Amino acid sequence: MERPLIALIGNADQSENPDLARKAAEDLGAELARRACRLLVFSSSSAFVEWEAVQGYLKSKAKKAPKSIEVRYPPELDGKFPGEMQDDPLFVRAPQGGDWEASIYPSFANIDGLILIGGANTTKIAGLLALGSKTPMVALGGMGGSAYKVWNYLKGDRNNAATDDELNLMANRGWSENSAARFVEALLAQRERKQELERRAALGESEEHRRHVLTLLALIGCGLFVVVLLALVESWVSQELSRVFLWRLFGAPAIAGASGAAIRVLWDNWAQRAIPLQVRPITMTVALGLWASGVTGALFLLSQVWILGGLDLAHGGKLLGSAITVGLLTGLTLDKVFPKLIKAEVPVELKFAGKKLPKSEEPGSSG
Repeated sequence: MERPLIALIGNADQSENPDLARKAAEDLGAELARRACRLLVFSSSSAFVEWEAVQGYLKSKAKKAPKSIEVRYPPELDGKFPGEMQDDPLFVRAPQGGDWEASIYPSFANIDGLILIGGANTTKIAGLLALGSKTPMVALGGMGGSAYKVWNYLKGDRNNAATDDELNLMANRGWSENSAARFVEALLAQRERKQELERRAALGESEEHRRHVLTLLALIGCGLFVVVLLALVESWVSQELSRVFLWRLFGAPAIAGASGAAIRVLWDNWAQRAIPLQVRPITMTVALGLWASGVTGALFLLSQVWILGGLDLAHGGKLLGSAITVGLLTGLTLDKVFPKLIKAEVPVELKFAGKKLPKSEEPGSSG
């Protein structure tokens, strides 16, 4: 996993206590190194707090990986930091065109956090950009400058990732040996919360797509099954057996099964003690109930017709009630019946009028 890239911006001279602000920047740089974060700065001038932050990072005894400090700067601010060697592997220098602001603002697309200390107009705009892009941020508002203005904006924006405790921490006017650790911890905690929200959003989109695809498959499966029933009905239409009667005979078990499957879901959720309830998608539930009960009912009817040697209106009326019962029970016990159907086992006993179809002559058996 790539290490977090944390930008630090500000001007100690614009704060209420410049010496304290410089001390804070140096401590924060050292803490970022200790936490294995990368540091992004936009100037190597001693007039800005980036100077102290880099000094603190370099002085830290923590092990530092190559490319740990990234410097994005316009041509007039291209000086080296004390201790920085030519082509130093610890640094990544990325010259930018235009003025200083042009170096800063595009960076919000790929930074993981922002620290503001003192500062004036540029610091304020950077803070507003971070708010708009929901970039994790800590503004040392207690030290004054534009960081204080940004802290006020943070307090008013309840959609940001900062907690009340973190906002109270930013308002501190003092600085102690533990302050840097607390500020960096708050910043990284915001980053984790933001990443968790992004993961949930991605999962939500993935789940929505999965449900859409499954619903489409359910509708296609039901449509194709209706075509199969249509072919079955048309093969038996006669003067005695009308289409309406045959559709009732073969379609009623499927409808009964769909209702049974829906009621089973209702029962399962009524008996469920956990909150929130886990409800199955209705389209998939009805589709599975319709298909399984329709297939089971058709297999039941075909086996009885085979025993009778044909189908007439009198026997059809008697079979309709049994077929509906079979379909309804199939829907209610879908979790047990469907696995048997997948294994090509008929989950009903093929009996009619005291006769039982021989095992070797059941539909689907090999002779």
